Amino acid sequence: ETVERQPKIVVLFDVSASMNTIDGPAVFGKDPATLPSRLDQVVQFLTAKRKTADAPFLEQLLKKASVTAYRFGSTVDDLDVAQLADGKTWSAEQWARWLKSDS
Repeated sequence: ETVERQPKIVVLFDVSASMNTIDGPAVFGKDPATLPSRLDQVVQFLTAKRKTADAPFLEQLLKKASVTAYRFGSTVDDLDVAQLADGKTWSAEQWARWLKSDS
């Protein structure tokens, strides 16, 4: 008898106050207050198409396995867990809203 198991990926996201910090590299002639926060950078990494790949990072993960995402700040938020599957990902706005929720 052959048993097939589907892989699953678990991702943890830091949603503590430090994720609102802007600490990226300075850009000459640009107001530092307009630079993206750490959280903004995470959302961009998850959803933006990259130069070296055909699809955003999260879409690439979902082609390999389903993804369960948890948020954590001072504790893990096990009440609002994101379950994602291939073809059922979130937009950048949805990620930003979920990641900025109080935790």
